Amino acid sequence: MESIYFAVVLTTGAMVLDSTLTILFRTRGARYFRMVRVHEKLLVRRAVSLIHVLAVALWFVGTLRVFGLLTVTVDWLSRLLSTSFSVGSLTISIGSIFVFLFAVVLSVMVARFVRFILDEDVLPRLPFTQSVSGSISLLANYSIMLIGFILALTAAGIEWGKMAIIFGALGVGIGFGLQNIVNNFISGLILILERPVSVGDMIEVGELLGKVKRIGIRSSTLRTREGAEVIVPNANLISNEVVNWTLSDRNRRIVIKLGVEYGSKPREVLAILFKIMERDDRILKSPAPQALFTGFGDSSLDFMIRFWVVGWEGWRQIISDISTEINDALDEAGIGIPFPQRDLHIRTIDTSVKEVLESNNDRDTS
Repeated sequence: MESIYFAVVLTTGAMVLDSTLTILFRTRGARYFRMVRVHEKLLVRRAVSLIHVLAVALWFVGTLRVFGLLTVTVDWLSRLLSTSFSVGSLTISIGSIFVFLFAVVLSVMVARFVRFILDEDVLPRLPFTQSVSGSISLLANYSIMLIGFILALTAAGIEWGKMAIIFGALGVGIGFGLQNIVNNFISGLILILERPVSVGDMIEVGELLGKVKRIGIRSSTLRTREGAEVIVPNANLISNEVVNWTLSDRNRRIVIKLGVEYGSKPREVLAILFKIMERDDRILKSPAPQALFTGFGDSSLDFMIRFWVVGWEGWRQIISDISTEINDALDEAGIGIPFPQRDLHIRTIDTSVKEVLESNNDRDTS
């Protein structure tokens, strides 16, 4: 009966805390933080889950105490955790393993939480570019996890002198079987520190073109225009040729080629092309746009326009709009866009086909 009463009390307390947190996250002071404004539901859900876990743990401990099993359970856990076994000269207890795992999990959770705060609330307020902010966030994340791993080994009672043998054997294993993993790991550090590629860049690796969504310690994620997310090993971004379309700026040069029919006046065509580019606000004035008469084609006078635009995302739409305006302007000026013309010389022909052609010719002449 006491266990049920205790469960009711804890449930009521948890519900009160849940409601209090929901109200707290909607106060003006809490809404000052960007992470609360953007991720309010996520934060409330995580906090509520933590409260429920703590309530269940308290109920379990209280129930054991009510039935007089708490001391027995604690003694049994103490004996279990103190059980040890040896691996060569290294002695490891079950308690040390649990302490190590708990410290590692805790360090990962702390690292993710710190990175979440940096990405959502701290770094956006500082005068850093997106690439610098991403590098700081990633370095902080992995630094906390590395420190947590070292503290986990220390808390587990591992002697660093004895660990030298294990690390030596691990180094031999890395040298033989984990070369690619180490290569990608080092490449990830180079990407973070040197920043030849940053989050948000539009890059081209071989035949793959996409936007960098994430840079990890082993691999990076690219999102293509088709919506696919491609996992690229970091070594490919360091050792292979990478085209970064947005490294220094997001400007892009556009080239459109066209041909008009023979008999057209090149100066008139150039004037039309310049006029179209001058009245489009999306085209940059510096560098100045160019319209060039490039030569005499097989069936057309060939021209080319070149201009710069801001931003990567809308350049295909700009090409479509400018090409449409060019076609309309040339049509309005009475300047035609020719199609390829070829002379066909027939050397041999079937007799039946020849008779049909001759009969049609005689009928036309008559």
